[in-house]
Amino acid sequence: MTSVRRKGYTILSEATSVIRLVIEKCDDENNSGVLQHMLHNINFRVANYTGVSVRTVTSIRKEGFEAGGAALSNPGKKRPYSEEKTITH
Repeated sequence: MTSVRRKGYTILSEATSVIRLVIEKCDDENNSGVLQHMLHNINFRVANYTGVSVRTVTSIRKEGFEAGGAALSNPGKKRPYSEEKTITH
């Protein structure tokens, strides 16, 4: 299956750094011929590849399961903001 990229699609710098880290870890595994973590330790592998804690991976996995197919929410969107700080055009 060929990957098709949309024209004009921008990958954010945070996503780029995560992708680069995953590529480095996969290259290390490929060069050594050994997985850094066993296949059944999924959360450990994800944490190692992405550079976040196992607890964060577990939390995101739980949120994804509860959300089903919906997008995960951002904590900042739920925070109340005062009228003084709201920018209007």
